This record gives sequence, structure tokens and C-alpha cells, in this order.
Amino acid sequence: WRRRRRMISSPILQTLRMLTDTVICGVSGGKDSLAVLDLCHAAGFQVRAYFGYLVPDLEFQESVLRYCEARYSVSILRLPHWQLSHFLQRATFRRHSTISTNTPAVSVQEWEHYIRETCAAQWIVTGEKIADSLWRRGMLKHCQGLSRQRHRAYPLATWTNSQVFAYLLHRRIPLPSSYRYIPRSFGELFGKDLYVIAEHFPRDYEKILAMFPFADAAVQREKLYGKNAIPKV
Repeated sequence: WRRRRRMISSPILQTLRMLTDTVICGVSGGKDSLAVLDLCHAAGFQVRAYFGYLVPDLEFQESVLRYCEARYSVSILRLPHWQLSHFLQRATFRRHSTISTNTPAVSVQEWEHYIRETCAAQWIVTGEKIADSLWRRGMLKHCQGLSRQRHRAYPLATWTNSQVFAYLLHRRIPLPSSYRYIPRSFGELFGKDLYVIAEHFPRDYEKILAMFPFADAAVQREKLYGKNAIPKV
């Protein structure tokens, strides 16, 4: 119990609480964002939230968002992810068209500015961790989990994946159904993720194909040359 109590507390959020009473939580549908949203709610912040999609209205993602909205009485802003503009510009898994030539590139800064303006708050809180990658380790070590200049906070900065899973279990927060097949949120057009969606969420896969009609090439490649597949020559 004592170990759990130490894990639940977040010194980063304690510091942030002295700077603001309102935060914007980035909800990706993955385990880290679920933990962050719960931590911010439990810490007494006024919570706003947003979700960036590549393809709108995917049911395996929407089910998580609806759960969060019901549990925390929050309305989650759904908006196109900034990376979507780059996928459209480059005609990724699509034909070149006027859409690709006319789509402006959206930067992270522009995207976050829109989120802040829409949510009428400044501080964005997300679930990046030192354990995620070398790049995140450097970034989070530099700002120590809270950047006053960028108005960004990372309450899970020093957490491990095991601690995040333990926290969700302790708080009785269910993992998304997609975690049985993809142990992370869906935010890239990776062949292995598309393959899993095609196999287990066929209706959502049809929506992805409507946006990225050539995505099936990545799925077929994964079937042939995936980790457990025998390459055909």
C-alpha cells in the first residue's frame, strides 16, 4: 500500500498545481495518456482534453474516448493530428491529387496553439516518459518533467511501463481493447498495426482504407514478411 501511495503521487503535478488550476490532457487512447488523465483529475485540476486522429471515428479509439468522457465528466476535443497534414502532403498510401498539393503542412507548435486557444488554457499535460526512448530521455532530463517556457508538463517522466500498468490496475482503469493486439495507441501507419486492425477491427479498417486506399499494400507486406511469417520467394 505504501508503495502504491508513492507511485500515485506526482511531484511534477504538485509543482504544476502552484502554477495553474487548469490543464489540457492529451488523450491518445494509450496506457500513458489514461494514467495522466486520471492523475490530473485526482489532483483536483480543471481538466480539458484533446485527441488527435489520423482517421476520424475509429470505433476502437472512440470507445476509449467515450469511457474517459463518462468517467471524468470531460468533453474531449477531437481534431486531425498534425501528422495527418504531412501524410496527405506526401500522398502516403494515396494517389497524388489536389488534396496533396493544396494541404498546408501543420507544425506541432501551430497544432498546440489551436488546442490552447480552443480549450482556453495554456498548460498541456502528456504522458512521455524517460523510459520511452533516448530522445525523450534527453528532453525530459533537460526540463525535469516540466517546461515553464513551453507550458508543458510530463507527470510520468520518471515512471516505468510496469508502474503505469500497476497504476491503471490499482485505479481499475481498463486497458483499451486494442491493447490485446497493439500494445500502444494507434498514431502511425505502421504495417504491423494496420495488419492487426484489418484482422480484429475490420469496420475500422474499411474507414482507414477510405482515407488511405493503398494501405492494404502494407498489410499484405506484413502478412508475407512479418515477424512470424515465412518470406515467400
